[in-house]
Amino acid sequence: MTEDELEKAAVDAIRSAAERLGVDPFRLARFLSHGRMADYLQALGRTQGEIDGRETTGLSGSYLDFLHEETRHRDRQPDKANGGDA
Repeated sequence: MTEDELEKAAVDAIRSAAERLGVDPFRLARFLSHGRMADYLQALGRTQGEIDGRETTGLSGSYLDFLHEETRHRDRQPDKANGGDA
């Protein structure tokens, strides 16, 4: 896989995830940057006995904070269906 193909695959993955989550892809990419995506994937890959409750609570809390902020951000945007310029 070339660098360009890797970049396209990463962009497609973020866009697809953002669409399914109903969030802005740029904001999702920023949220997952600086190793945070790896933190979530590592936590998902652990068995029940390997999971540190404090770590998962922290990851869950930061993800819920992100979703809450996204909801507030989306609610502040003008509604295109009602003639707004979002």
